[in-house]
Amino acid sequence: MIIVGLDMATQTGVCYGRPDTTPHAESVRAPVTGKDLGEFGSFYWSYFNQLFDRLAQRLQPGETITVCYEAPILPGQTNLSTTRKLHGLGVLLETAIRLHPAPISVYECHLSSIKKELTGKGGADKGMMVLAARRAGIDLPQGSEAMDAADAFAAWLIAVRLCTPEHQRLWDQRIWGGKVWKN
Repeated sequence: MIIVGLDMATQTGVCYGRPDTTPHAESVRAPVTGKDLGEFGSFYWSYFNQLFDRLAQRLQPGETITVCYEAPILPGQTNLSTTRKLHGLGVLLETAIRLHPAPISVYECHLSSIKKELTGKGGADKGMMVLAARRAGIDLPQGSEAMDAADAFAAWLIAVRLCTPEHQRLWDQRIWGGKVWKN
């Protein structure tokens, strides 16, 4: 199984790999599109399909792809265009999954679940998320991209726990230094 964790926004954190190996973490930024929802949507439509195409080429016979993404949350005073863009990302992702020929399943999770999975605290700040991901041996990008990639890694961990619990002990040890995290 190849697992994908996503923290979707205008800058999207992406983490993917098999549960028994260190996953790859990155961040992708949508172009500035102003009120043009179509350009924003087509960027992510293309990105999701290219990602699934690349990962499908790596699948062994009988293997699947599992995606876990953070439900988009709108901060404070958000304009209508941004609201439409961010809420539309879940629909774009799940449509790309449904229409892709590879066997892909999808889970949506809440922000506090993602934070708790990686730090043990549902209200953890971005710095704590980055620190915990690096402690687990994840090679994160620099700057603000590290924050989104760390969140994507936490979504990846939730999918590991849900779909391949036999690998969770390894990740608990990497994150918690030998202690096993009990949710």
